[in-house]
Amino acid sequence: MTVRHAFTVDVEDWFHILDCPQSPPPEEYASFPSRVEANTGRVLDLLDEYSVRGTFFVLGWVADRYPRLVRRIAEAGHEIGVHGYHHVLASTLSDRALEEDTRRAVEAVAAAAGVAPVGYRSPGGSLLPRQRWLFDLLLELAIAFDGSVYPRGGGLAEAEGSPDRPYVIARAGDAVLWEFPSTVRQWCGVRWAFAEGGYLRLLPLRLVRRWFAERAAAGLPVSLCLHPRELDPEQPRLPLLPLKQWRTQVGLPRMEAKVRVLLATFPFSTVGEVLPRKRPPFDPTEGR
Repeated sequence: MTVRHAFTVDVEDWFHILDCPQSPPPEEYASFPSRVEANTGRVLDLLDEYSVRGTFFVLGWVADRYPRLVRRIAEAGHEIGVHGYHHVLASTLSDRALEEDTRRAVEAVAAAAGVAPVGYRSPGGSLLPRQRWLFDLLLELAIAFDGSVYPRGGGLAEAEGSPDRPYVIARAGDAVLWEFPSTVRQWCGVRWAFAEGGYLRLLPLRLVRRWFAERAAAGLPVSLCLHPRELDPEQPRLPLLPLKQWRTQVGLPRMEAKVRVLLATFPFSTVGEVLPRKRPPFDPTEGR
């Protein structure tokens, strides 16, 4: 049986950079020239060229500011998720602020898309173990899957036992919440989320292709994550420290070509289509 991989997009703008003090606070977002419409349009055109439907995790701020863009994504047949309202680390928010951010994001994205979002991914995969209560809220909001288990120090990946495949992370009655964790490969003593963002931009294509193929041979899907700005090597630059600047810019000129090779080589679909059809009983150790 052919293994399909998940093609996902975090719909955010070029200035939505995490983990650095030079990033603008939410109240200053509107003062920056936006490129999210044009760059997301490039992603949509690319997926249309390869006849691939993906899952778009949309910032609530983007949905409120550019509702026609979100409606375009939905009308193109792509799956809709949310990426929080403001692009801030969930780990920095109080429980009340995180709940308000999540509810506001779901409301904004649903209004813009014209359909209810079915997925959630925290910015930077930044949920902490103490914030697992959010999964109950996601179930309440009719969210079907999460993608927040990311190899971040002190984050959920460690608490969950570094899962390597989709699994059910929470349930309420007959409703279940699937987790599709970041796809990670251990190499040279480092855990590489090799199909996401900076890791994908940095790693050699031949190595990424090999790891995709090895996962497929084992019957395991990969979760690819693209940010629209990664198809825009001419984007403006924030005044970041040198190492952070390098991390945000590395591999940008080659990213579109790299993604094209992956789209031409492997089958991709939405998260909802890639997740197992059978809903197993909840097992907190599954996938570990």
